[in-house]
Amino acid sequence: MSHFFITGLPRTRTAWSSHYFNTEGSYCVHEFTGIIDSISDAKSFLESKGKPISGSADSALLQYQDEIECQFGFDVPIVIVERGILPVLSSLHKIFPFGILDIKGEDFGDILTGAKELIEDMKDRFTNVMTVPFDSLSDEGTMRGVHKHIGIPFDRERFEYFSTVNISIIPSKWISQKK
Repeated sequence: MSHFFITGLPRTRTAWSSHYFNTEGSYCVHEFTGIIDSISDAKSFLESKGKPISGSADSALLQYQDEIECQFGFDVPIVIVERGILPVLSSLHKIFPFGILDIKGEDFGDILTGAKELIEDMKDRFTNVMTVPFDSLSDEGTMRGVHKHIGIPFDRERFEYFSTVNISIIPSKWISQKK
């Protein structure tokens, strides 16, 4: 059984990626850090899905690099979707103007700066990292490369369909109370 991870800043299409990479032969969960009891359960959770290839698309993975290395090794395939802080901030403020859970909207910039540092740490720490620009996720050549990197056969028909689909989280799940 092989595994993979897709990560990046928030608002880098991890929800879309989780649906796109859920295929007959692969399983991909969005934000499994919010589903499993402990990050130490990650490998058993993914293997319980019974697919030969399984992974997670989750921006929170950046915080769990020790656990990922311990359970999956430093050579697990990782795809980092790179998007600038300003477009991410704009998207976050548009969807979550008052904040997410206990994080105030005005704190987003500092948090994203810290996440950018974690992305650089991940690039240095893991040996099988592919970076792709956010804007290239609709490019067939880029996605063929991502498929090859994580070991899932490319399906042109699926790619064409998902190129037209926008999948996003439900904001009410994360919105904090208005002030």
